[in-house]
Amino acid sequence: MKVDLVALEKCIERWCPPGFRPTIARQQVRQYVYAYAAVAPALGKMSCLILPFANTAMMNLFLEQVSLDFAEYFVVLELDRAAWHRAKCLQV
Repeated sequence: MKVDLVALEKCIERWCPPGFRPTIARQQVRQYVYAYAAVAPALGKMSCLILPFANTAMMNLFLEQVSLDFAEYFVVLELDRAAWHRAKCLQV
């Protein structure tokens, strides 16, 4: 899941004669983080990480965290078909 942390827009208001549209520079900066979460509602437990990327390395970190948090349980994760969910170097 993408979370838009910063959306910075620089807008400068200027006066101009009627019928003339001035060109004004605008800068947009976006930074994203990705929320990885596994929830067990019946147990009242959740494992969650906020990570800088959505890739196989980050998915491996998340799976490691889930395995630590739910070590005493049999875990079934439902995932979509994102590339980092089915990569060959994913450590399951």
